[in-house]
Amino acid sequence: MNVNEVSKHVRKQEWIERIQQCRSSGLSVRKWCERNAIPTPTYYYWLKRIRNEICDTITQNESVSFMPLIVETNELMLE
Repeated sequence: MNVNEVSKHVRKQEWIERIQQCRSSGLSVRKWCERNAIPTPTYYYWLKRIRNEICDTITQNESVSFMPLIVETNELMLE
């Protein structure tokens, strides 16, 4: 890892922590951002960026499969 990659990683980790703090604060995103002097669009930018990275990682590492769903009906319930 070079210096630029380390810097990006640290920044991403900081935003993961901020998002977790916001969610556990009990405040709305807008209120939490106001109290922490963070522009609301910046918060949502990082939230989207982190979510997209997680989704990309999941789709690259795992294949999606479906399991059959067997539904049993009770004839008494249908009457």
